[in-house]
Amino acid sequence: MRRKDFIRNMSFIGAGLSLAPWNLATANSSIQRFRLPPASVHIPHGNFATAEIEKLTISEFDLECSTQVFMRNGIEQCDDDLTICSFQRADELLTVCFTANGKPLTQGQIKGLEVGIHALDRDSFTVRKA
Repeated sequence: MRRKDFIRNMSFIGAGLSLAPWNLATANSSIQRFRLPPASVHIPHGNFATAEIEKLTISEFDLECSTQVFMRNGIEQCDDDLTICSFQRADELLTVCFTANGKPLTQGQIKGLEVGIHALDRDSFTVRKA
């Protein structure tokens, strides 16, 4: 009797394992989070760029990122300052622009990647293979 139960249970386990979605069970998260590089600040009516543009290179995605901030009120920070994040891979360019109180505006695309800027934490971004 035990032998029949054992064979029946093993059959169910075998069938269950063969139907399991292995790509979901073994897959790593494809979304990765990165910190934006320090921004190059641009001041109106003066020395236009206060610092050289720093670039972050992400070799895994062959992606290069830079950030620039255009100050609205001279050298004082305000909610209307325009932040521009540029993501580049080979000849593809994606630009994300936003203000502290505004919704991000995206222009361009990079094939095979989805890049997102977080609404609450604007110091980081996510990259996901599409």
